[in-house]
Amino acid sequence: TGDAQPEHMKMIAENYDGKLPLYEHYWCIKVPHHGTQGHYFDFSRYEPENMLISNGIHFANSKKESKELRTSPLYGGLFYIPDTHMYCSNCDCCDSYENGCSCKEADVISPAYYKDI
Repeated sequence: TGDAQPEHMKMIAENYDGKLPLYEHYWCIKVPHHGTQGHYFDFSRYEPENMLISNGIHFANSKKESKELRTSPLYGGLFYIPDTHMYCSNCDCCDSYENGCSCKEADVISPAYYKDI
């Protein structure tokens, strides 16, 4: 999904041109725009087996952490999609992270490498 804008994700989900409907099930979905709240999309109806969020701490003007670029809590914790395994590059910038990852099934795949993006 790359950096698909929310309005484009909506168009795709609604099959706006009738040519390319989305599948009911996906093996893996890369969450748009590092999982930020502004680009949130509810993938639960597509029953993903795996979801990938590439994120880390982002510093606005290289001085302080940028709140708007944190991973949305809607992708983890209480909003976790049943039977979906989360793969995240780093939890330091996730609003669902408190004293450890709150996702039921998750792997933080490279916490030492993605500290500043």
